[in-house]
Amino acid sequence: MKGVADEWAREIESRYGKVRTELPDRLVGRALESCRELAKDQPDLLVHGDMNFSNVLRGGREPWLVVDPKGWAGDPAYDAVNLLRDRWHTMPELAKTLPYQLAAFAEAAELEHERVVRWVQACAVKDTLWSAEYGEQHGAGVSETVAAIA
Repeated sequence: MKGVADEWAREIESRYGKVRTELPDRLVGRALESCRELAKDQPDLLVHGDMNFSNVLRGGREPWLVVDPKGWAGDPAYDAVNLLRDRWHTMPELAKTLPYQLAAFAEAAELEHERVVRWVQACAVKDTLWSAEYGEQHGAGVSETVAAIA
């Protein structure tokens, strides 16, 4: 995922320079910092890369089966964003509930809470800038999410 995170940093910088968004400079700076710092210090693990509720199925041989992996090598803390991204718009009082959901994910996955939060925040900034550039509602509520966890 180091190459992916490096590309995200370039994408965030490029888009932030050319689109109008309400994201404060400090949030964008934090996202860039997270991409660069976390990319350097990643475990060498195989991660799903697209863990979301549509890809988690009830299984026969195991209680749950996760399908459609992207098969990236990197930080398992990254997958929290995929799990939550398509649910942000349905979460009531997002600013209040997201920190608890991130803490629960980190605890259940036995991951460092701060890494989970930083990956989610970086991806939320990236998604917000993508939406601003293309004028789409991809990841509705992302700005609120970024503000909630920054």
